[in-house]
Amino acid sequence: NSTAKNEITEIIARESFFSMERAIDSKIIDKMLSEVDLFKLNLNSTEISSVHSDDGYFSSNAIAKSNTLFKLLTSDKILEISKQYLGDEFRLKSQRIYSTNPIARGAWHTDNKQFGQKDKKTKGLVVIIYLNDVFDGELQMIRKSHLISDEYKYSNYDEDTINEFDKGDIVSFKLPVGSIIIYDIRTIHRAKPYYSLLWRRK
Repeated sequence: NSTAKNEITEIIARESFFSMERAIDSKIIDKMLSEVDLFKLNLNSTEISSVHSDDGYFSSNAIAKSNTLFKLLTSDKILEISKQYLGDEFRLKSQRIYSTNPIARGAWHTDNKQFGQKDKKTKGLVVIIYLNDVFDGELQMIRKSHLISDEYKYSNYDEDTINEFDKGDIVSFKLPVGSIIIYDIRTIHRAKPYYSLLWRRK
């Protein structure tokens, strides 16, 4: 996409996040999902496999399974944005493909934590890619919350705390497959609970 890295990082620095609808072609998404084969669990095998837990299916070594995902996450554009926002030295800490169950209820939280403890020193960006249309159970974020979340002691937030924010600053990302959201790890966010038993967010 032609959106300049400076423009993207300036939007993140100001608003907490940047999003773009259909940033990645659906054919690339289909190829990625085919390579990872998220719902195939390999028992008694040395092959890299997904994991199933109460919350859903997780492929935590996705770039080892998908060359398509590897090329995407290490593309010039992603690296340029990261360097512009984080500085010359940074690392790809986590890369996974996952699908959460409708029974999953994640708390509002920030991602600047280690072992559950808040880490105010670490800078970071998170890149979320919708692997299917997400018009329910979507990602929600509080605009400009990365600027004030360090004022709170913990990385998880109860509903009383969330209610202190202006409802107009809670942004819901109801977007089609291939859409991308990039946000500062200090941003308060959650995946909105959903209840459909016939559909899974990926």
